[in-house]
Amino acid sequence: ALGSGAGVAAAAAAYAVADLVSAALVSLRVRRSLGWPTIEPDGRAPNVMLRSTVGIATATVFAVVYSRVDIYLVTLLVGADQSGLYAAGARLLELALLPALVVGGIVLGHVAPLSGPRRASELARSIFLGAGLVLVPVAVIVAIAPWLLPWLFGEDFAGAVAVTRVLAVSAVPAAAIFIASPVGAVYAQRFLMACVAMALGANVAANLVVIPRF
Repeated sequence: ALGSGAGVAAAAAAYAVADLVSAALVSLRVRRSLGWPTIEPDGRAPNVMLRSTVGIATATVFAVVYSRVDIYLVTLLVGADQSGLYAAGARLLELALLPALVVGGIVLGHVAPLSGPRRASELARSIFLGAGLVLVPVAVIVAIAPWLLPWLFGEDFAGAVAVTRVLAVSAVPAAAIFIASPVGAVYAQRFLMACVAMALGANVAANLVVIPRF
């Protein structure tokens, strides 16, 4: 859409259409493979489902807010130009985190059948695996950021090298969080919610202090 000169709105529309098509195809595939789930007529099944998934849903919401709030604060406090530089680094951070997201997507199913000590051991192994895999794109991004940013986003983004490197390094601890969160959302909901809420509050407070000064 952008290549044809249709503009940002057309690009957003293309993105939305692709999501709709993907959702439709995945739904059809799931229906053919598994059939549609049935709901108990007495209404108890939806309540059980809601209670069992509220931890994961809440953790997901907090994670999304945590990963986006810094960009909003940069825009609010220092303007759109600096926000654009920060957002470029954030896109590369998301790229570096892809291996951790894959591991995080399968870790719960892997450790759920295990007992407590074995579950903790396998979770730790998964965290080390995900963090180790993330180190590869982190090293590449840190090394070639001065050339990668202008190539991807244009010469105006050459000033984003420092922030990109800092964000890339932060992918390693972030990988541990992304991998551990699904398991914590099921087996330690209150502890996870407390940790996420404190981290979100500290993130916002630190950004409000640091961003205007730098």
